[in-house]
Amino acid sequence: MFILVKLFVCSPRKWGYLIYMSYMYHHCMDLTDITFGEIHPTAVHTYRKLVRDGLDLSNVVSSFYVNELFANWWLEKQIGFYPLFLSVGSTREDINMTGYPYQWSRIVSSSYDQEKKKMVNKLVRPGEFRNAVLFSFRKLEEVVYTDYGDWFEVLNYDWDVYPFPDRIRRYVLKPSWSESAWLRKAKKEPHHVMGVIPKLDLRLADRILVRNKKTARFLTELGFKNVRVKRLPKPQL
Repeated sequence: MFILVKLFVCSPRKWGYLIYMSYMYHHCMDLTDITFGEIHPTAVHTYRKLVRDGLDLSNVVSSFYVNELFANWWLEKQIGFYPLFLSVGSTREDINMTGYPYQWSRIVSSSYDQEKKKMVNKLVRPGEFRNAVLFSFRKLEEVVYTDYGDWFEVLNYDWDVYPFPDRIRRYVLKPSWSESAWLRKAKKEPHHVMGVIPKLDLRLADRILVRNKKTARFLTELGFKNVRVKRLPKPQL
């Protein structure tokens, strides 16, 4: 008796999709901010992140980055809690949205130099590197979904005319949409759905990606499970 077995063959790109498809919610954070337990976002955490990303402390008021703080406070007023952001989706584009692959870039930030009349890159100092960790979850509760594309309208809005017109809230939060509608959009349009959540228990992560074995050992000793060393190529702009 002979049994014929049909092998499932897929391209490397398809295999890449299969690796990510079971994880829907992703949050990336610096190793120094990680605790073995539940984290609660505040404006202080946002400020520390902006400083690491190159916020110019000598010119905070005119800095583009400070808009993120004001945008977060606006969103907090709409949803009732200060937001912790999640990428929602199951593709590499959704992983890229967290910023995890960019830790291998030499460029920390870019800004326009008024004297030189051109964009100037701030580079990582020799011997230094960012150590980012990616937490991925199959299921989370209390997620409020937002449109990532329309979120940039909040980030770039003229705060001198605050409060915003109500259409901004409708564009970003789409109050009439159900969770299934948001997840369909995430599947159809990668890199377009962003979730926010009031708190996140890092211990419940279904997978944790780190940049090196030393970081993996450190997190494992803290008690984390499912830790993997994984370098992802920086997306091409």
